[in-house]
Amino acid sequence: MTMQEITTLFGWMSIFHISALTLAFVFITLFDDFVFTIHKKLFGIEKAVLKPMYLTVLGQYKILLFVFALAPYFALKLMDY
Repeated sequence: MTMQEITTLFGWMSIFHISALTLAFVFITLFDDFVFTIHKKLFGIEKAVLKPMYLTVLGQYKILLFVFALAPYFALKLMDY
């Protein structure tokens, strides 16, 4: 696998994960009652506890996205690959 192919891989991986993060945010924001109902039935957690949990999970996902997808992509692009 060449460096150019690895750069392309990180680029597509970044696009995929940014889309997944955006979709999760939209679902939690626009369809919050539906999402809360599903998670309350599955896990038995109250709505007041779920909202901070969602924000924590999305924040951690965003950090992982940056560290493992965006940073390597931008580093490879800076080196002209």
